[in-house]
Amino acid sequence: MLDKGYKTLVYAVVVVSAMGIFAWKIADNNNSGTNNAQSSVIEAQSDKISYKGSAGKNALVLLKDNYKVETKKYKGLGEQVISINGIKPDKKHFWGFYVNGKLAQVGAGSYTTKDSDTITWKLEAIN
Repeated sequence: MLDKGYKTLVYAVVVVSAMGIFAWKIADNNNSGTNNAQSSVIEAQSDKISYKGSAGKNALVLLKDNYKVETKKYKGLGEQVISINGIKPDKKHFWGFYVNGKLAQVGAGSYTTKDSDTITWKLEAIN
């Protein structure tokens, strides 16, 4: 029969091992699908992300390919970005879409990128 101290030690090792496996799986799931993004992502912060364009692909497709994105379709406006990587602006902010440092004049779904483009999304205040 095993003594109480040995059982406690075995229990602690099992719990710590399970926690490690759980943390590893969470990290693995959070990184899944981002291997391609790592080479194209320039910057990723909570209030701003940037990535390189890819000839022939629109900016919204690239965003969805590399980040967790929630959108909503509006009649007459098309598909609008609601959240990026779980960051949803409050009612006083929105995700602004920039091409090469300038506020885009079309929606991300309508902008066909070039390899030389830098696409940036920033949390912006509604004026």
